[in-house]
Amino acid sequence: MADILVTLPAYNEEKTIGVVIEEIKQALEGQDYSILVVSDGSVDATEAEAAKAGAIVYRKTHGGLADTFKCEMEIACLMKPNMVVNIDADGQFNPGDIMRLVEQVWAGNDLVLGNRLNGSVKYMGRDRMILNKLCAWGLRVWFGTDVRDVATGFRAFTVDVAKLRIKGTYSFTLEQLIRAGKAGYKIKSVPVEFRDRKDGQSRQATNTARYMWKTLLNARRMFI
Repeated sequence: MADILVTLPAYNEEKTIGVVIEEIKQALEGQDYSILVVSDGSVDATEAEAAKAGAIVYRKTHGGLADTFKCEMEIACLMKPNMVVNIDADGQFNPGDIMRLVEQVWAGNDLVLGNRLNGSVKYMGRDRMILNKLCAWGLRVWFGTDVRDVATGFRAFTVDVAKLRIKGTYSFTLEQLIRAGKAGYKIKSVPVEFRDRKDGQSRQATNTARYMWKTLLNARRMFI
């Protein structure tokens, strides 16, 4: 199996996914890697565009982002790479930053987060940013580790971290962090570029109150 497995959750991303995959291939030129796209029941040409660009494509019934991430981790564990890189299919993260995360895993970190909050972020609501930073501060205090962006979907990690069970149906990014911290895994943050979405609307929650409420509803599952 490849040294690096790049996983992308995708739901109706036909206009962006081909470009993102090509950027990933450029970023990982010379590396031993595979690209896996898990389509969350897309009804457009997402799967065809991903396959055309050279990715392995797996289709699942539509179940949301957390359910798709769980599916990615199950497949990754079966494929047995040395590390997993998860990145969104909408093009907001710059695949050119992938090697910065990969190098930190090679350096001995177990979970490396792409930090969007290092400086000015134009494409995230102010309330969401404040909430994110408060949660990150709490985890830094709790685990004594380098957490800067709890909600980032751009992250690289070992297969042992990929095996951590995600129980919740929301806030899987935060849950993986909590479970990794509780297990004593070494966590590192790396600044990354966060770009404007070129097509459609972000899959991320836009209403802070709704985001907080759904996170709280799922919080108990993160600690058991």
